[in-house]
Amino acid sequence: MLHSNIPQKKLTGEETLLSDSRQISSVLDYWRWAHSDILDNTERGILAEYIVACALGLTDKNRTEWDKYDLTYSDSSGEFGIEVKCSSYLQSWVQDSYSAVSFGIRQTRAWDPVTRKYNSDIRRQSDLYVFCLFSCKDIDKINPLDLSQWEFYVVPTSLLNLKYDAQKRISLKALESMGIEKTNYPELKDVILQHLKREEK
Repeated sequence: MLHSNIPQKKLTGEETLLSDSRQISSVLDYWRWAHSDILDNTERGILAEYIVACALGLTDKNRTEWDKYDLTYSDSSGEFGIEVKCSSYLQSWVQDSYSAVSFGIRQTRAWDPVTRKYNSDIRRQSDLYVFCLFSCKDIDKINPLDLSQWEFYVVPTSLLNLKYDAQKRISLKALESMGIEKTNYPELKDVILQHLKREEK
């Protein structure tokens, strides 16, 4: 009988790829090869998750691909799920114009790792959404690692359910029309915690 979970550990990058005990490459070389294009939609989305995790001090635990939401924040008042979504005006491919900014908010079925099945109920799983906009429009200055080039919009899931129940995406204009104000990285944790306090269970 197979075990249910293979324990994860954080790699340092110094681990080696071996062939007959001969070092072929390193994990750091693999990361450089596979994940250097952080403007790519997938990589930029993961980077956005990491940025929010940094703000909340949640980087001690490895990212899990199949969790029902991206981050879990716990304090004395309970445990909260946070969904992180990302968008950008600029992409890594050739563009004729800036991309329209929108974020995914579709309802989902949560994966249950115990039963190894999706739950039957369809809903937004998290308590809070953090919409991360990589806002740089200048190709000569573009740097996703410069957090001053990011904007953040924090929205309680309850508000999305109230105003956009079955909608799958939401535009930046719609967020602004809801009165959601942008925040920057230094203020992000405080803004998230203020919203979570209102969502206390």
